[in-house]
Amino acid sequence: MTYEEVMRELTQQKYRPVYLLQGDEPYFIDRIAHYIETHVLSEADKAFNQSVLYGKDIDPDTVIASACRYPIMAANQVLIVKEAQNLKDIGKLQGYAEKPLASTILVLVNKGKAVASNTKLYKAIEAKGAVVSAAKLPESQVSAWVQKYVSAQKRSIAPDACPSSPNIAATTCSQ
Repeated sequence: MTYEEVMRELTQQKYRPVYLLQGDEPYFIDRIAHYIETHVLSEADKAFNQSVLYGKDIDPDTVIASACRYPIMAANQVLIVKEAQNLKDIGKLQGYAEKPLASTILVLVNKGKAVASNTKLYKAIEAKGAVVSAAKLPESQVSAWVQKYVSAQKRSIAPDACPSSPNIAATTCSQ
């Protein structure tokens, strides 16, 4: 799925049980994870039903145990695993991904590293959830993307304020 498709579903409150957010472009990965973290549950529900774990501090069994928990007085629980690229033996999540708990929204934030598309884990998440592979934006598309982003914010920007160099555009236009 693309970033736009996932965000469209999320804003329509259509949630999938598992999200694999991966790739070299952290902006899109972070935007999706942040949206889920801030919009899926009410502030009152977050205390009992939202957890953020870090891949370097946990193992797949901990993720599975947390994901198999039922929400407390809410329709869903949100479990976000940041730095999932540091999760040892991430393939162990395949069984859960094949039969995810409907009330859990599991988000695997896997920056800079990708789960291979030919693995059973990838295929299970793709079948039951959503995989977003965020590649770096090609230099030739940076200026157009910045223009589109600024327009979506109901703002305007001078075309010469967004030169084609991604380094300049990133510091000048995206703040």
